[in-house]
Amino acid sequence: MNRRLIIIVLAIISCDAPKSQDLGKSWMTAPDQETLEPGVTYVREKGAELEFIKYNLDPRDIAKKQVLPFRDLFQEIIKKKDFSSLVHLSMFIADDVGKKMGGLSYLVPSESEVIDKNWINIFKKTGKDPYCDYDKLLKLKYQGIEMMPYAAQEPRVPPIAPDKVFYKVTYLVRINPDSKIPHSFFIEVNYDNYTADKRYYILRYNNHCPIPNLIPEVDEHDYHLKPE
Repeated sequence: MNRRLIIIVLAIISCDAPKSQDLGKSWMTAPDQETLEPGVTYVREKGAELEFIKYNLDPRDIAKKQVLPFRDLFQEIIKKKDFSSLVHLSMFIADDVGKKMGGLSYLVPSESEVIDKNWINIFKKTGKDPYCDYDKLLKLKYQGIEMMPYAAQEPRVPPIAPDKVFYKVTYLVRINPDSKIPHSFFIEVNYDNYTADKRYYILRYNNHCPIPNLIPEVDEHDYHLKPE
């Protein structure tokens, strides 16, 4: 194969290769902590940033565009005392809740509905959440939010739609970080490159659930559950 033909082949491969999300460089020289807007703080985490760099992702930009809207959702939940929405955001915790209820599994569709229904009904009857203490959240007066990158998964490109890219990242989100008792979560955010849709999941409500309320010991093979 002559040199000209090699160049042509490489050019074709380059054109057909899927493009990664553009990685800005300014965040790499940003301070360890910065105020993005009043009441909104972004905190760097050098170890977690390595994963974002690996997948050509800008953790600061993601925090502003994809994670920060969780604030509005959270404020709406507090305003409406919407316990049901907290339950629906907690599907990754619900399996452990089901076990506490009596061996129910969230992986079984019929039982997942029972878990959600029972969880919500207990709160309606007692005003308390014995599993995750979410009743405490509904009493909060929102003052501010802090976001820190925690993990990133490799972006997924469906074979049938190579122009679409699906992203999945995890951030440590602290509500009222300057208060005596801040409330912090590991939040998984799912988004894509072709819609404005975002899906949020609570993976852990620190110091409440799943540890220690539902799981007394840390599973060292699950990074979501490791202590801070």
